Amino acid sequence: MSRQIRLLTLVILTLFIGAPVFAASHREAPLIANDPAADITDFYMFRSWQDSGKAILIMNVIPRSLGIKDYYILGAYADFLLDQGRAQEVVTLLQHETRADGLLLRLTLAEQALHLSASKDHTAELAARFATGRERGTNVHVREEARFTLALLHDPQAALNLAQANWEIQKEPWDGRLLLESALAAGSRKTARPVIDWLNTNLVEDRTLQQLVAQFPEEQS
Repeated sequence: MSRQIRLLTLVILTLFIGAPVFAASHREAPLIANDPAADITDFYMFRSWQDSGKAILIMNVIPRSLGIKDYYILGAYADFLLDQGRAQEVVTLLQHETRADGLLLRLTLAEQALHLSASKDHTAELAARFATGRERGTNVHVREEARFTLALLHDPQAALNLAQANWEIQKEPWDGRLLLESALAAGSRKTARPVIDWLNTNLVEDRTLQQLVAQFPEEQS
């Protein structure tokens, strides 16, 4: 494995040595607003501090977006704040961003953490929006609905069903986290196996996911 890492490093260095280095941006491309994660800026690679046989790859996306309204960035930053227990900052950040379902969800999660009365009205609003989406036959927001069902409706089994359906559509760290959290809450430990297998196959290193996986020792063999 270490030989493969050295070869990969050599290839990357060969591509970039001698070339001027600039931060990339494709914001001017007409379709990039529909896929902000494709706007790649920087790429880093280094040896894992936990396992010397693995390489850590980090890619930055969405350049210069802090000065503009970008729902993807707002949602990601709100998730970071929620994980840090900084719910009041989420309320300040998103209190006027209620049109997007994902941002309203994060605002409501923060309001719930702070025991604010607004969380009840926003929970009802989200329930109505997700019901409308189901009537239309759309599955664009299955991840958000699963998170809503788990954290705000407190229905672990229904959340697990949604998280499993979402896992069939997309597989990103947050999708795995949601399935693992739902499996734990529902007491359905075997349903975590697809995520654990995916993490092992793709050598994904994520502290939150690793902490969740540690709670499924019987599924790691």
